[in-house]
Amino acid sequence: MKVSDLLKYSYLKTIRDKKNIYFIVILLILSILLLGILNYSESFISSINTSLINDPKERKLVVFPDPDLFLLHYNEPDFDYGFDKLLELDHVSDVFYHQLEETGGVSSFKDSNRDGTIRFMYGSDATVPKIVAGKMFDKNATGVAVCPEIFYPSYDIKDAKKNKNSLLLRDDLLGKKFSVDVDKMEYIKGPKKVGTYTQEFEIVGLYEVASNEPIDSCFIALKDIEQIWSVSTRNLDDPTDPYTAKAVDRIVVIDDLKYKNEVIKEITDLGFEVDLYSELDYAYVNKIKNTCLIILTLVVLGIMLLTIFYTKKKIHNNSYEMGISKTMGYLDRDVLKLSSMQMLYMTMFASLLGMILYKILLMFIKKQFMNILVVEGIYYYLLDNLLMYIYAFVIIVFVSVIANIIMTRIHLNNNLINLMRDDKE
Repeated sequence: MKVSDLLKYSYLKTIRDKKNIYFIVILLILSILLLGILNYSESFISSINTSLINDPKERKLVVFPDPDLFLLHYNEPDFDYGFDKLLELDHVSDVFYHQLEETGGVSSFKDSNRDGTIRFMYGSDATVPKIVAGKMFDKNATGVAVCPEIFYPSYDIKDAKKNKNSLLLRDDLLGKKFSVDVDKMEYIKGPKKVGTYTQEFEIVGLYEVASNEPIDSCFIALKDIEQIWSVSTRNLDDPTDPYTAKAVDRIVVIDDLKYKNEVIKEITDLGFEVDLYSELDYAYVNKIKNTCLIILTLVVLGIMLLTIFYTKKKIHNNSYEMGISKTMGYLDRDVLKLSSMQMLYMTMFASLLGMILYKILLMFIKKQFMNILVVEGIYYYLLDNLLMYIYAFVIIVFVSVIANIIMTRIHLNNNLINLMRDDKE
């Protein structure tokens, strides 16, 4: 049989057999499930890898100096003890007081949907995640901020679910100016608010948001952090005050995770105690990976079983026709090619249609439920990956066609003339 005749004849038989629609519909559903699990697992693994590589939180260490070394000269604290030594260590990119890492206030973003609360984080080249728009500010700058690409300035992030328009996105943020109000406090006879300090900021850059990151946090320079702390806390140099900006512990930022153990040993040798700032829950990560693998295996197995049962049923229903074809001179390989081409047409159609429907469904879900997905951390695992579309297409076509060939070959080895007789009876 000529190739052109094979292609034309198999195409006509495929579109004329109305029973093929059931197979195509079920395969279509399985293809959408396959695409979903492939994209989710790839996005999840990519997010974890990105977090390990780009998220500065994973490269931070909390360092405590030896109390005997910290308290010098009649128990007077030496706040700067060890700073130079820590900065001189290889693969240490930044050191700062732990208490200066974070502060906050109520911003002009406040409206009926948001309470305007912003968390300010100490920002430097070593602590700010990957910049995706704009630029990083200079370490000596003031009045500038780098905010998340998806921003929700409010104390309770769960409130973002109430209004799908409450999130601020790139176009709403870059270059925007806002003000922040901070309570001025006095501690003569207990804490007492004595006024309000206001400072203005301009958003000069946007950073990439990882799936587990708060989206109410902007990074500002050290001078601005210190200024806000100075009006909202007690004596900055009082170590007995738990809210002091110069607490005993410091944050050390490593330039590369692979040197983590080496740096910890060097810091310990200097007489400091070290605690991990953040550590990835590998048990949880492995659980997610294994779950995705199990679901993926079940979907592929479902495609295989569907093809096997469909092929078996189709051969039985068409056994008379196949027997006639063999008696007219068609070889087994011609029958096998015809069956394989029909399966190829159906799987290609089902998988391509599945890709289109999956794309539309994903766009609809992300548009309608974006706030909920962002808040729950799911949004970042619903990403499109062209390579996963290709993988899904190849898996569906390959598994279906191979299963079809095997089943057809098995039945061709039987006596189709007998099957033909059975079918007539």
